[in-house]
Amino acid sequence: MGLILGTSGLHRWATAYQQRATEVARQTNLPIAMAYALRPASLHCVEMGEWAKAEEYLKVCIEIEDDLGDKRNWGDLLSMLAGVYAFRGELPRAIEMLAEIAGPRSGSLLHRTLSALWQGGFLLRLGRFDEAIQLLKTALELTADSTDALTMVYSKINAWTYLAAAYLRQEKYPLAREAADTAWQMIAESKPGAFHLASAFEYIVETYLLLIRTEAVQSDTERQQMIKAAQALTRELLRAGSPTIKMRGWHSRGLCQAQSGHLNPAFQSWRKYLAIAERLTMPYESGVAHYEIGRHLSKDDPARQEHLVRAHALFEQINATYERGQTEAALNQTQPMMAVTSNV
Repeated sequence: MGLILGTSGLHRWATAYQQRATEVARQTNLPIAMAYALRPASLHCVEMGEWAKAEEYLKVCIEIEDDLGDKRNWGDLLSMLAGVYAFRGELPRAIEMLAEIAGPRSGSLLHRTLSALWQGGFLLRLGRFDEAIQLLKTALELTADSTDALTMVYSKINAWTYLAAAYLRQEKYPLAREAADTAWQMIAESKPGAFHLASAFEYIVETYLLLIRTEAVQSDTERQQMIKAAQALTRELLRAGSPTIKMRGWHSRGLCQAQSGHLNPAFQSWRKYLAIAERLTMPYESGVAHYEIGRHLSKDDPARQEHLVRAHALFEQINATYERGQTEAALNQTQPMMAVTSNV
């Protein structure tokens, strides 16, 4: 009940049921009962951006499953904990944990796939695109042998969208287009919600709109199809009850609005994005929000430099090298980088 209510956006009721489940589990004095109770509670905490609580619950569950020798649940929980660290900007720690999941303690096909997939996604944020692409291709190869169809559909969609983002950053636009189109076709056919695919939806929006801006798409019909896809994915993100998903919807809506030339509404969307990211202490997302606001402000607006300097500091903090470089380029349009680094 707690899990169902949480995914339905009824968070107060979800918390109440999860607390009740934990109380009953404690009365049984059975470790496995506590793991059953805390796992959905930790998932709800991840949705709500309650990182410390999620980490606490997941560590208890991981210890229980490890003691019981349940490698499947141990690996699943470890991948969730890696996600918590990544959200907090601790990317090397998350990557190290994911590498462990693919090791001899588990080594299952599912865990090897998830390890390659999420390591690729996190390396993307660190600007290590060639390594990310290799791991994402490995993840796609591993999905071909899976009997866990639903999980592997999500893995394929995520892998294709991360590939699109990596190729986009390398300015390999035809490959970025092919990867994004493949992911969008799979989404259109399977009609999944945003719950497991929030970052995938966000990356497709980003890819399609940037391809249009760079004039990599010549056909008016194709451009309109891409815009409609971006708008549809944005609506799905904004429908979510989870702030970590809705936040990505505000980012995507801002991109769509800016693409249409509606900058004032775009600034409002990005400020909502920033407010959630800061409240949840998500440095990468906060940096992206500051960057989008800053680079779209006029060059003589003092707030432009303030936002870009803040974005640069956040990207520097988590070693997001590509985004840091993009921010430096935007700052250099108004002042020498020497002044920027001294301010940061």
